[in-house]
Amino acid sequence: MPELSRLLPTLTLGFVLGLAAGYVVKVVGRIALLLIGVVFIGVQVMAANHMVSVDWGRVQHAADPYPGNNLRPWLEAAWKTLGSNLPFGGSFAAGFLLSVRR
Repeated sequence: MPELSRLLPTLTLGFVLGLAAGYVVKVVGRIALLLIGVVFIGVQVMAANHMVSVDWGRVQHAADPYPGNNLRPWLEAAWKTLGSNLPFGGSFAAGFLLSVRR
């Protein structure tokens, strides 16, 4: 039990910061998706009225490398970051996931 009381501040801070980060990602993500949707609808309306011409093949080619099929470097960096301070990273991840799923 003494080991847990020593880790309690770290676990609490990680969890609270995870909740906050998850909430921010959720709100900003919704706003970003809304803006992307509005822009897409606007472009489609202008294309339908022959105001602009969109080369969708070129758009797809430009978007392909982000992040692409190679997620391994991203996952390794995330694991290295979270694994360096495991109690904080674990409680942060738990708070983040709880906040995003809520």
